[in-house]
Amino acid sequence: MASLAEAGDFVWVHDYHLTLVPSALRELAPETAVGFFLHIPFPPAEVFQLMPPSWRNAILDGMLAADLVGFHIHEYVNNFLRSVAKFLGLRTEAGVIYLGGRKTRVAAFPIGIDFDFFHNSSQMPEVARQIEELKLRLRGLKVVFSIDRLDYTKGVLNRLQAWERFLRERPEWRRRVAFVLVVVPSRTGVAQYDAMRREIERTVGRINGEFGEVDWVPVVYISRFIPTPTLLALYNVADVALITPLKDGMNLVAKEYVASRRDCSGVLILSETAGAAHELYEALVVNPNDERGVANAIATALEMDREEQCMRISQMQEKLKINNVVKWAVDFIHALSLSRGEATAGDSAKQLDVDELVNKFATSARRLILLDYDGTLLPHYPHAYQAVPDRQLLELLAKLAGLSTVAVLSGRTREFLEAWMGHLPIYLVAEHGAYIREGGE
Repeated sequence: MASLAEAGDFVWVHDYHLTLVPSALRELAPETAVGFFLHIPFPPAEVFQLMPPSWRNAILDGMLAADLVGFHIHEYVNNFLRSVAKFLGLRTEAGVIYLGGRKTRVAAFPIGIDFDFFHNSSQMPEVARQIEELKLRLRGLKVVFSIDRLDYTKGVLNRLQAWERFLRERPEWRRRVAFVLVVVPSRTGVAQYDAMRREIERTVGRINGEFGEVDWVPVVYISRFIPTPTLLALYNVADVALITPLKDGMNLVAKEYVASRRDCSGVLILSETAGAAHELYEALVVNPNDERGVANAIATALEMDREEQCMRISQMQEKLKINNVVKWAVDFIHALSLSRGEATAGDSAKQLDVDELVNKFATSARRLILLDYDGTLLPHYPHAYQAVPDRQLLELLAKLAGLSTVAVLSGRTREFLEAWMGHLPIYLVAEHGAYIREGGE
């Protein structure tokens, strides 16, 4: 990649597999603009801290080598900024991370879909044919639909347990509704995933064995890849989409289902832990770990009148039309262009002439040195006990105070500054200027 990149090129790096790539590009092709987008959630700093320090710092440094780092939602942006401040001690301000002579901008860019493709899918001849076949096979049953990769983050077992509870508590819906569950195999040959697949199959078998009848199967389980026309047909046939991952960066299935509802019907049940829930709040939003709540949401969805369905679907579709995949890409590239422009402007700034500075300092009649505490005298630390000045720093401040007027500025409390530097003949500016102690007092 670096061998192909030329000065002024934009390189857009995608997802967690390539978190170290921006730093390599920065070293090999420094004149290129680098953007990085993470398609999965970025965890809270407390979870990220579970990684060995060398690993987490390498990931953070790798991502920070980009001019622009993008996430799906602001929650992940804030998690990343907290981790950078906590583990690297870097200053962050309004979505900008300051790294010495350069800075990295961090922002949310919710990914969209090709709305028109999904909205017009029922008009495609092959999809229309499969829609009719599915309606015939399902014989007038209401359809609850779900599709996911086989992955522990998708919460498939939680979903099945909620479905089982729904059938147990709502016997009037038996023989009237079917749950079409598609689980696409992934990471075959990995023991944990194979065990998960077997557990899903056992649970499906138990539910069908307990509730099923000769002419009705409560769970239609498909464990294979399904072609795009079949998926589009299921989107169009399903009365309810049950999309309840335990955690998901965005979840485009939810958006695709909503966009496909050309007749303004259908209900989306969506996990609050999916990034899409921050946009599609007209859905029935649930917690995937709340078995009773999900079961109740299924009942609500099946009983919802057509007018309310249309109101919810149409409001979500309006957002998806505007925030489509093209807008997502254009917004990111535009932001990357601006970020690179800022970096270039910073690179061309006049370099500090140390000899000139020393000369002017020596010949000046009055001298004032303003020193920011966190991020200048010490790295940014989240806890006060980590930000205690050492003996060398205190001695340096004392020497500077003998040569000029010195002021230390900090957002920390007056008690903290007084406790550690109160004996020095310097100005102490605490609490972002709310408290000022004059030098020597």
